[in-house]
Parts: sequence; C-alpha cells; structure tokens
Amino acid sequence: MEYIAQRHLEAVKPSGERTEVVVAVGVPQKDEGNDSWACPVLMKGLHENLAAMHGIDSWQALKEAQKLVLSILVQFIEDGGKLYIFGEEAEVTLSEIYRYF
Repeated sequence: MEYIAQRHLEAVKPSGERTEVVVAVGVPQKDEGNDSWACPVLMKGLHENLAAMHGIDSWQALKEAQKLVLSILVQFIEDGGKLYIFGEEAEVTLSEIYRYF
C-alpha cells in the first residue's frame, strides 16, 4: 500500500498502556467496481483494519479519510486517552488535534 502522508503518535490508553500509533492516508484510487474513489486509511496501534473511505472524486475520498482519522482521535481523547507526537513530551490537546489534522 502506498501512503502519501503519515504521522507517528504515542497513545496512552485510560489504563495507562502506551502504544505507538502510525496514522496514514493512502493515494486515492478509482474504484473500478463503481463510479467512486477510495482512499485507504491506516491507524496502526489504535485501530486495525479500517475500511477505505469513498467519495465521488479523489478530493472527497481524501477528505473523508482525514475526517475518519480526526473522529477516531477525538473519540480516543474524549474516552480518557492521551496523545503525544511521537518523541515529544507535551500532550496533544483536542484543539491541537483539530489544527494538526
């Protein structure tokens, strides 16, 4: 799979367990089965086996992939998790998540 953008995070679950998270979005590709485009999404370490996000064109598919990532990260924090840019000590806040993603 070819990914066009990725970010490494460290997630701390409410239980205190720490894990590296790789967030990536792939190259949108025309879905030959129908008239839409699909954009792969990866959230290794936090969510496995995410479905590709679809749109009427490559732009919309890419935006939908980014919205999925954002919603999962926001939910993780709202559930009591903490996120850090991998290798940094300052916690990433919800407002920073919206700005970064």
